[in-house]
Amino acid sequence: ATTTWSGNTADNNNAIRFWNGATIHNAGTFNDANAFASFIEHNTGGPHAFNNSGTYNKLANTTTTVDLGVAFNNSGTLNIDAGSFQVVSGHTNDGLVNIAAGAVYLGSNASFANAGTVAGNGTIATHLNGDVSNQGVLSPGFGIGRLTLDGDLRQQATGAVRIDLASLASNDLLAVTDDVTLAGSIVARYAGYVPVVGDSFIVVTFDQRLAGSTFANVLSEGFAAGIAFEAIYNPHDVTLLVVSVPEPATVALLLAGLALLGGAARRQRQSADPAA
Repeated sequence: ATTTWSGNTADNNNAIRFWNGATIHNAGTFNDANAFASFIEHNTGGPHAFNNSGTYNKLANTTTTVDLGVAFNNSGTLNIDAGSFQVVSGHTNDGLVNIAAGAVYLGSNASFANAGTVAGNGTIATHLNGDVSNQGVLSPGFGIGRLTLDGDLRQQATGAVRIDLASLASNDLLAVTDDVTLAGSIVARYAGYVPVVGDSFIVVTFDQRLAGSTFANVLSEGFAAGIAFEAIYNPHDVTLLVVSVPEPATVALLLAGLALLGGAARRQRQSADPAA
């Protein structure tokens, strides 16, 4: 069902406090609607956990802190619509995190890992500007947008950065404030853009690219067969370059072939059913 956490009248006076190994399991909708800063904290004993397999909505432009001693385990959806959601303990996201523009998803003290999907137009960061380890998907925007990563990005072999391309002047951007170690995949996704050889898009920005690291795969989704992109590595950005599109004659042949296959299939059906 739906739970609403609200009603505090001053910073941190309406905390959720865990005693002696307590756990909250949210499989429904949990609305965090406090008008002032709030804590989810441990008092004594342990371990303690807040397990979200449903939907957690951070609604107000305030700060919610999941304190040291309480694990926040997200396998569902965390919507940070405003303010800041801070997880102080070691943390791996296994679900979906949506960060609205101006909102912040703040991880543990040194580094934290994303094994699910982090999307949106806000900021993902660590308390000490440490590492964000991406084993899952980073997806800027809801549609076309900009996702800021405040700190270092360490891409893992399983990690992917998804970039929507709407037009030559409109594309997603992942903006990293510090250094990147690249690996895994970068994926160009169709969002209305018609490719032309030589077109290019700045899709990731950063301070430095460490150890000459590169994406292992440059992939595309939603584009026609024969369209290919190449990643160009500049001192402070990664640029996607269109390197191949089907020739018009090839497209015409493909369409003609599909039409012939359709005609043959109709004839076969008519042969099998004289009444067809």
